[in-house]
Amino acid sequence: MQLICRSFNMRTTMIFPCMQLIVARSLLALLFLFVSLQLPARQQPGKDTILQRYGILTDSGTTQPARHKSVFYLVKFRAYPGKNALQPYGLVKALTRHHYILQQAVTDTALLRKVAYTYAANSNWKSTPVLLRQLEQLRDADSITVQASLDTGLALPAWCRIYRQVSRSIAIMRVKKSDWADFIAQPALRFADALRRPGTETAISNNDLTLNRITAVHRQYPQLQGRNMVVSLKENLFDTTDADIQGRYMASGIAATSVDAHATIMATLVAGAANSAPEGQGAAMQAFLSSSDFNSTSTDNKLLPDDAAAYQALGIRLQNHSYGTGIENYYGTESIAYDEQTATMDTLLHVFSSGNDGDQAPGNGIYSGMPGFANLSGTYKQAKNVLVAGATDGSNHVPATSSKGPAYDGRVKPELVAYGLDGTSNAAALTSGIATLVQDAYIQQYGRAPSTALLRTLLINSADDTGTPQVDYSSGFGAVNALRAVQTVQEERFRSGAVTTGSSQLFSLTVPAGVQQLKVSIGWNDPPAAADAPKALVNDLDLWVTDAAGNRYDPWILSAYPDADSLLAPAHRGRDTLNNTEQVTVDHPSGEIRIHVSGSNVPRGPQAYYIVYEYIPARYFNWDHPGPGSLLAAGSTVPLRWATSLDGNGNISYSLDSGVTWQSIVQDQPLADGSYNWAVPAVFSRAWLRMQTTDTAYISPSFFIAPTPEPRVGFDCTDSLLLYWTGLPGAGSYEVYALGEQYLERYTLTRDTFVVIHKQDLNATWLAVGAVHADGWTGQKSYSLDYRNQGLSCYVASLLADPVDDAQVRLTLSLGSLYNLQTIWWEKLAPTGFTVLQSSPVDGNLSYTIPDNAPHAGTNYYRVRLETADGRMLYSDTVSVAMIGAGNTFLLYPNPAGNTLQLLSSAPQIRQVQISDISGRLLKTYVVSNMQESIDVAPLTPGVYIVAVYEEGKRVFVRKIVKL
Repeated sequence: MQLICRSFNMRTTMIFPCMQLIVARSLLALLFLFVSLQLPARQQPGKDTILQRYGILTDSGTTQPARHKSVFYLVKFRAYPGKNALQPYGLVKALTRHHYILQQAVTDTALLRKVAYTYAANSNWKSTPVLLRQLEQLRDADSITVQASLDTGLALPAWCRIYRQVSRSIAIMRVKKSDWADFIAQPALRFADALRRPGTETAISNNDLTLNRITAVHRQYPQLQGRNMVVSLKENLFDTTDADIQGRYMASGIAATSVDAHATIMATLVAGAANSAPEGQGAAMQAFLSSSDFNSTSTDNKLLPDDAAAYQALGIRLQNHSYGTGIENYYGTESIAYDEQTATMDTLLHVFSSGNDGDQAPGNGIYSGMPGFANLSGTYKQAKNVLVAGATDGSNHVPATSSKGPAYDGRVKPELVAYGLDGTSNAAALTSGIATLVQDAYIQQYGRAPSTALLRTLLINSADDTGTPQVDYSSGFGAVNALRAVQTVQEERFRSGAVTTGSSQLFSLTVPAGVQQLKVSIGWNDPPAAADAPKALVNDLDLWVTDAAGNRYDPWILSAYPDADSLLAPAHRGRDTLNNTEQVTVDHPSGEIRIHVSGSNVPRGPQAYYIVYEYIPARYFNWDHPGPGSLLAAGSTVPLRWATSLDGNGNISYSLDSGVTWQSIVQDQPLADGSYNWAVPAVFSRAWLRMQTTDTAYISPSFFIAPTPEPRVGFDCTDSLLLYWTGLPGAGSYEVYALGEQYLERYTLTRDTFVVIHKQDLNATWLAVGAVHADGWTGQKSYSLDYRNQGLSCYVASLLADPVDDAQVRLTLSLGSLYNLQTIWWEKLAPTGFTVLQSSPVDGNLSYTIPDNAPHAGTNYYRVRLETADGRMLYSDTVSVAMIGAGNTFLLYPNPAGNTLQLLSSAPQIRQVQISDISGRLLKTYVVSNMQESIDVAPLTPGVYIVAVYEEGKRVFVRKIVKL
């Protein structure tokens, strides 16, 4: 037994090393196979930018210090794996649709087949690509300023230099490149971004307040003009003295110092008063305007929201942001800051332009390399609680250049679109103006400002669906409709509530008869997510609707899969787990409808929310523009706009006699188009429109067509000025307007076609005229003019003195007006003073010409003296002309000379001028080429000198001069 056991032990002792060797070799073979599958070729690190930036390499091509340990992994997939497949491995960040930062290495066999490589990740994933590109351009000794998102529960080392503590969790910091790896690896540092320079996103050249029904609101709700509202524009300072916004600027103390034309246009679109012209009208004409600087410094990021105190001091409830910083697909410090501010300042709405990069491809995130998608121009536009506006043309089509969604995590962006033919700056400004009108309507009705979440949801739910049916990544939830948004407030079609995880609430509606569709939207201000979070939504609420039969209707959702066909696919119904705005529609509803809201996952609750609903009639036709009492300029082209549920075509006509007779505008106009550009007839009349369908005629409320006067300044004298215009057929009188402190105000009413204004009675310089119809209504105001800038002195538009030849001067006088003028006296300066050349009676012409047949050599001076019928004498400015004199080729004057000689020649040519003293010693040489040249003789001492002119080396003129 002992022998057997001993023998067994000996065999065991020998067998175990062999087995260990075999197992070890097998493991090494498997490891080699795994590594060969996982690692790229040896030369790959030099070509793979993602790997170079985010991987910890340990071979000879190492570019990242291996001492910086990491518990994260950089994984590259050969094909898009899908976010759900990565969730079990702790998805931290999508660098591209193929590259991901994970907390655990992939172990699933099926998923492993898609893996191209796996590396330990350094901490650069906590930075934005823009910051890393800037960092790569620096030397090790250089420093860079960053904005950082910090974990408030952890401390940074003392060597981390903070320039400015923006908030508890956001700081502006300075770091050396040599310290970068240690800096970014700090557990307290969650995210770092570069300080970027914003750029405005359009130069607006036109505007249309009819498309988004702003004009309809002005006509139907004249009390809504934004009075007592304050809108802030975050960019450079607008021209606070501009006629359309003057008197309504509120200094904030944080405005930029440079005045910018783009900002002035944005201010006009938001709140222009049409003082300069009808085109100078904005959405909220009586709103006040403030300004906030967006130009960051080396120690301050002004792209972050302004301090709450800045808004509260002026009562600002809306801020417009018409700028961008390039395509940025991540949820950064600025996104966090805007979401956080909106969550705490519940009545402050931020409106952003989506950007003008709509045909570009993003460079990072799961949508990288896909042109036409996910190209919002700024991380702040990735925030959840702001409103992002894209652009449309005059037919609500989204142009290719308007930046589109989805957001970096698949959310719907932009939420809305508005008119912006020249860019999304326009769209954002108009949306801001409309939102101000809706705020005004709510405050007038309830005495308090609406929640930002309610305001956003009001605008979204009342929007006109455009583009792909329901929601899409190009137009969001549709084109803003100011009229329907205001009507939603007026009719109190909204509800509110709050839920926690697992709780639910129910609202019941009784649908009126004749409804084609019920539209219901929910919106809430979601708490800010963590910096660079893979998904921004924190509190997930669910909305659905049931009808009387128990049928369930879920929200419309979009595919967020990074493929063009998927992103362009029509919306389908399902559970929304991404957005803090959801929308449900029910076609042909009837009876009792129930709206359900539940808290699916509310980690930071309770979560307040708002429900907004709208009934769309089954059969309707409404004329939106021109609205009741609208003024159209005769001879202009204007868009006729209507809203309808009808199909087919109709015939449009107009009447000038209360519908007794009708004149055709267009036949077989498709009703679905909703608009037609009409060449307005050149009349001065009340008018009506008619849309004739197969069975019904839809007649508009009456509106007005009027020619626009064209005022001119006749004279601008010291004590008075003359304003005149051409008479208009049908006008019984004319209203003259002067720009007051803020708006055009009536100065006088006259039956004449001119008015003499005594300046002592006038406190303004901007003037306009409107024709008053014989029936008593006033037509369109003219363009305003500043009488000081019309190129007039007292009557005189211009006085010119031109040489005809060597022996004659032609004098030409242009007058601005003949009012009260009797005689023109032409005068010439003589040694004894001005003497009369001749006189001309005022004969009805505005231009007069006479010759001077005896000009002297040298400079001749002229003026006119105007004699009025009441004996006053008015003088023009003096004009001059230099003459060589008959038979001469050159003229040199004055002689004696002071500091300057004038040399006149009969033709331009390159010449040499030499000045010598009386003994012939050359002192100065000049090269001249013009017919009249000034020669500096100031350095010469007083005395006698010889001036000679040479052409091609030959002396052609010589004169003796005296220098005083």
